Amino acid sequence: MVLRYSEETTEEIFSSKEFLNCFEENYSNKNKEQLISFLNNIETNKKYYKMGIHKNKRYKRVENEDTILIKNINSLLNKLTYENYNSINNEILNLVKSHILTYIIENIVQKSLLHHIYIELYVKLINMINKKFNINILLNKELEKIYSNLLNEQNNTETYEGLCNKNII
Repeated sequence: MVLRYSEETTEEIFSSKEFLNCFEENYSNKNKEQLISFLNNIETNKKYYKMGIHKNKRYKRVENEDTILIKNINSLLNKLTYENYNSINNEILNLVKSHILTYIIENIVQKSLLHHIYIELYVKLINMINKKFNINILLNKELEKIYSNLLNEQNNTETYEGLCNKNII
């Protein structure tokens, strides 16, 4: 059985005195840091298009609201140019929600590495998102991940597994 809570209910639970007292009693500062580190290092689901429910193979897949949002934002990011930056920037800012920020930031950073011609536009977009949501932690996490991948790539011997990992990135 899976319990689903709304964002408001979840915030109420996590901010309640009962939860906070229980959390304080059961976790020392070291455990809190380990938990935060663990939660920050969970990989994002890159296959967002599989988030819908499949009831039967004969029927079309039902897409949830998050999947549609992510697809729309990706589509807009792919259309981003210097000529249409202002309009697309505003559309993206209107679509971005706090619970999909991690995926969006990862996607923008990856696109900025692949399409370096538009890096200035991606940086402006990230700055605008940061003003709205304060994404410093997410951005630092993504940059650290890329940095560690670059270091590992330099230290990696030329094995078949290393080549496969390099091609995935």
